[in-house]
Amino acid sequence: MGFFKKTDEEAEKRENLPELPGMSNLPDLPPLPEMPEENRQSSSPMQKQQFQPLPKPVFPISEKRTMELSSIERPTPSEITPIQRPTYSSNSLKEPVFVKLDKFKDAVKKFEDIKQKVEEVGKSLIKVRELKEREENELRQWEEEIQMIKEKINNIDSSLFSKI
Repeated sequence: MGFFKKTDEEAEKRENLPELPGMSNLPDLPPLPEMPEENRQSSSPMQKQQFQPLPKPVFPISEKRTMELSSIERPTPSEITPIQRPTYSSNSLKEPVFVKLDKFKDAVKKFEDIKQKVEEVGKSLIKVRELKEREENELRQWEEEIQMIKEKINNIDSSLFSKI
């Protein structure tokens, strides 16, 4: 089968390959540093090898350029438009949606719990309104009674103490 062996046909095919386009535009790479003699002879990957530092990069690194924030023009609030979320209609979803049955049951249960709590809140609001109405009625009655008491006191005051 020869998975790792080169046949004569494969060698000929590789030699006859055309040159890749754009290969002439590539920069020349720097030569590799020389390896010490002791590292050349060791072929065991278990031995520790000392590596040479990498050569300087071939391409020059450009300097960082900074800009002051005050020189940037900021848009006025009238120029800023809010981001709108896309709207999806039920017609745009043409693919079926698959949901696990246990998750669906949990969602239905939570939905029922929410409906029940909303109903309880509605009943509580009705009770609060009824209490408020009763309270206002009682306050109105008290005000009327106080007015009547004031009138009686004024009548007594005028009839008894006016002659003094």
